Amino acid sequence: MATKPVKTLQIERLPVRIYATNTEMGASAALDARAIIQNAIAERGEANIILATGNSQLSFLHTLRVLEGIDWSVVTIFHMDEYIGIDPEHRASFPLFLRENLINFIQPRAFYPVPGNAEDVEAACQEYEDLLRTHPADLVMLGIGENGHLAFNDPPYADFDDPLWVKVIELAEMSRQQQVGEGHFDSLDEVPTHAITLTIPALLAARSMLCLVPETRKARIVRACLRDPISPDRPASILRRAPHAALYLDMDSAALLETSVEERVTTLPVREMVLYKHGVGFFVREGAVAGENVALTFRQDEINDVLKSLAVFDKAGGQVLGIHYQTPMDKDARLASSSIRLSKTASLRDLIADLRGRRVTMDFESAAGILEVVSGRVIGLDESNTLAVDTVSEQLVTLLADDGAVRVFRLGALRSLHVDDPQAGHDLTYFLDTSLSEDARRTVNVRLSAGEHQLAVFYVAPSPTWRVSYRLVAESEVGTESGKALLQGWGLFDNRLEEDLEDVRVTLVAGQPISFIYELYASRIPVRPTVQDETRVAPGPIEFGGADMLEKAELDDSPRFMRAQSKALGAAAPRSAAPMRDMLRAEAMQAAPPAAQAKDVGEFFQYVVTAAVSVKRGESALVPIIGSEINYQRELLYNGAKLPDHPVVALRFDNSTGLTLERGPVTIVEDGDYKGEAVVAFTKDGNQVYLPYAVELGVRITEHKESAAHDTGLTIKDAYFVYEQFVVAITKYTIENTTSKAQTVTIEAPIQVGWELADMRAPDVVTATEHRWRVNIPARSKTDFVRRFRHRSFRREEVRQLSYQKLQEIGKHTWLDEAIQGKLAEMLAELGRIQQANARQTKLAAERETLYKQQEQLRANLTTLQAAGQEAALRTRMLGQLETSQNRLEAIEHEVAQLTQQVLESEQKITQIIAGLG
Repeated sequence: MATKPVKTLQIERLPVRIYATNTEMGASAALDARAIIQNAIAERGEANIILATGNSQLSFLHTLRVLEGIDWSVVTIFHMDEYIGIDPEHRASFPLFLRENLINFIQPRAFYPVPGNAEDVEAACQEYEDLLRTHPADLVMLGIGENGHLAFNDPPYADFDDPLWVKVIELAEMSRQQQVGEGHFDSLDEVPTHAITLTIPALLAARSMLCLVPETRKARIVRACLRDPISPDRPASILRRAPHAALYLDMDSAALLETSVEERVTTLPVREMVLYKHGVGFFVREGAVAGENVALTFRQDEINDVLKSLAVFDKAGGQVLGIHYQTPMDKDARLASSSIRLSKTASLRDLIADLRGRRVTMDFESAAGILEVVSGRVIGLDESNTLAVDTVSEQLVTLLADDGAVRVFRLGALRSLHVDDPQAGHDLTYFLDTSLSEDARRTVNVRLSAGEHQLAVFYVAPSPTWRVSYRLVAESEVGTESGKALLQGWGLFDNRLEEDLEDVRVTLVAGQPISFIYELYASRIPVRPTVQDETRVAPGPIEFGGADMLEKAELDDSPRFMRAQSKALGAAAPRSAAPMRDMLRAEAMQAAPPAAQAKDVGEFFQYVVTAAVSVKRGESALVPIIGSEINYQRELLYNGAKLPDHPVVALRFDNSTGLTLERGPVTIVEDGDYKGEAVVAFTKDGNQVYLPYAVELGVRITEHKESAAHDTGLTIKDAYFVYEQFVVAITKYTIENTTSKAQTVTIEAPIQVGWELADMRAPDVVTATEHRWRVNIPARSKTDFVRRFRHRSFRREEVRQLSYQKLQEIGKHTWLDEAIQGKLAEMLAELGRIQQANARQTKLAAERETLYKQQEQLRANLTTLQAAGQEAALRTRMLGQLETSQNRLEAIEHEVAQLTQQVLESEQKITQIIAGLG
């Protein structure tokens, strides 16, 4: 009958044993209980035990009553609770339950029921407590309620320090509802509202405590009692502090425990983590494990990074044989291969139907308190619509018994069912495991060689970016604008893991390594070419089908990763550090000394936290990473683009911390007073830091801006005049000091690419992005400061397109050398000839037009005159005039041709001149 747990855990002081089935769990607990009883009898000649009741205890009680080797005649039995006023023969009576499932099968020395029907209940409670104190319990058997209660100590009224051992309590509705759900009552109204219970101190007083919790419905409360803080809200969580207790679970009740705490909390806790600013973390887990398998559970959004980076090492010399994970499939697709498929509303009927033909062992209650055990093969289940009955309990289960008889039982009489068929049992377990699997989590199993192991696991996973905040505690020097200050830096990070972090080494890295998500988890089948069967007898050509190259996922081979593989992992004892508030510089330094070591690793900068850190699940932490004294100077800083009208009060200091300052907010306290807040920019060691923290309203600054453009040079290139031009931007700052003391204002202006200072003094400070000038202003006075910047530009004009007048203007500039000026004079001369020729042609064209009109009039007159008589003389004179005008027209045409040739020659000369200009 010996049974072995499939897994064991240690949650604080509580050993946890997980068994494959409820039956194996109960049998193992019964064997352990027998050993405890036998030891007590061997020591004192008697034993006293306190028993629990309820469905969780059935497999235990059924095994205990048939075990040999217990002298029940010297065993006194108590139990832990009973309803007030319930009929002793009611099926929900706890003494009746114990009689039917244990007492009637053994002969104990005495059985003391809890007196639920006593006339004086308070007196009865005291008498029962006296009995318990005079019979110290060697063993108490426990269960955990669906709300986490022990006995009837319901949350949140359970009292871990109750002075009473037995008392009357009012039942929580959830406890009463559980009794209905387990079939002890038909409705909530029938469940009594009050009961007598042993208190938690009475239960803890036993020498040994064995707690049995089977079934899926208990999985969530088991997980809460083992993972969440110990609290009366979860009364059973107190077991974690009891070194004399043990918890027995089956696979159903431990299902959520497997994915929430288990190895991740107790076996392979986080020992080191390196957090980066771009949302990833490098984690190191280490712990001692025994066996050949370790399951690591990760969130779905982590799995691709884990598969890309996971590395496992056994420092004890064992071997890591492989790393396995479940192929990603839809839950329905995974269940399709199972012969067991259960619905949510008729799971028992579905189970019996799916077990048709399979071997089972069933316990039926043939009469009140009498169980009949039947083994055989399931024939089937007659549904209610077949038998025309109204309730599920009246449906019939038919078995082919081992003796060959066909046996028929009411489904409502079924008390337990054991699946004897190995394949059906495997399919049932597979169905339940798959149904419980959470789509948000993925499990990676590490296969190991046999024996003891000291595992170290390294991987990269998404992690919230760490942040930094600063405190600057300053003490000014009297009568000056300078002083000394303590600069404290605190790193902030979140525990996003589903476990508490205990004594973890933390490193915060400033920098941004290349990181990406590579899809490794999803399985893909690449498309392959289809090759048809060759029908010829003779061999055909040899063909190679194309296939895409598969990309390889590379493990993180950064120096940090490689170093982590070889160094021993451990954790230093934590040191406390408290944030500063309203402290002077020396007190703040003493309260929170530096707790991080700086390490410059090329493109990164690390803050290695020297004290081990502990952070609860779902909490965040601040760790001191910087604590250094600096010398500072107080200044008024003005930048109109950031804050118009007034300067801000700023502290200026050199980063002499030896560390790179990551960007973050800073709170400034000077001379014990809160002064303001600012943002520290990302600053390398040795660079200057400005912290503007307040507005100086006593100094007002107005700006007047103007700009102008001036030609400063001229060259000729490719027949173009190229003008050099400066655009000058002028900003005039009028600074008015209305305070009673002289002030120095630092004017800040951005450095603009392509612009340079013009006709003004050099800046007092030049940063990567700004110029700064310091300007002194006497008390109650006004001062002007002018900032001049200029920007060089160029414009072009085509020489051929310029007018005579434009060329004359250009020729007057001294920017051009004498040779070019001589060429321009030649161009001007030729242009003058062209202008004169064009002007002469214009005049000739006008004259020609006049002559054409005169000729037209003469010809019209000639047509009306006679060649003889008095008109002959007039006609002769008009013919002479016509001849004269025609001669003039011919002369005009000749002159126009000469002028056209002259223009052409001049243009050719201009072209030659332009070609020679450059």
